Amino acid sequence: MLCRNRAKGDQAAADLGQLTSRPANFIVHEVDVARPAAVRAFCRDFAAGQQRLDALINNAGVLMGERLETPDGLEVAFATNILGPYLMTEGLVDLLQRTPGSRVVTVTSGGMLTVRLDATNPQYVVANSDAKYDGTRQYALNKRAQVELTHHWAVTHARI
Repeated sequence: MLCRNRAKGDQAAADLGQLTSRPANFIVHEVDVARPAAVRAFCRDFAAGQQRLDALINNAGVLMGERLETPDGLEVAFATNILGPYLMTEGLVDLLQRTPGSRVVTVTSGGMLTVRLDATNPQYVVANSDAKYDGTRQYALNKRAQVELTHHWAVTHARI
C-alpha cells in the first residue's frame, strides 16, 4: 500500500486489516506519486524484490483549488492523477504480466462525464493572465484521461 504519509498509511493498513475476514498482510510504502523519480524508484525496487503482483489499484487523486506545481515543475493534479498512475502501471507491467489473473484497477469519477478528453493542455497552463485555474475542470479532465489510459492498457497489455 502506497501513501504520502507513513503514519496515516500504517493506520489505514491496520484499519483495513480489521475489516478482512482472513489474515491480510499489508506492506506500507511511502511514495509521493506526484514525483516521477519516486515512482520510478519504487517500481524498480518493488519489482526486483517480488515474484508476483496480483493487483495494482491506482487510487491516488487530488482536486486542487489553485494551480500549483511540484518541485519537478509539474502541475500537481496532472502529476498525481495522470502521470503518477501511468508511470506506476507501466513500471509494474512486467510483474503484473508474470502473475496469472493479475488486474489493474483505476479509481476514477463520474466527474469525467462532464468533459471530453482534451489532450492539448494536460497540465492546465493558463495562457491568458486573466484566466483563472479551474480545479474542478482539471479534475474532470484528469478523470477522463484515466479512463482513456485504462482503455489503452487493456488494448496494449491484454492480460492485465
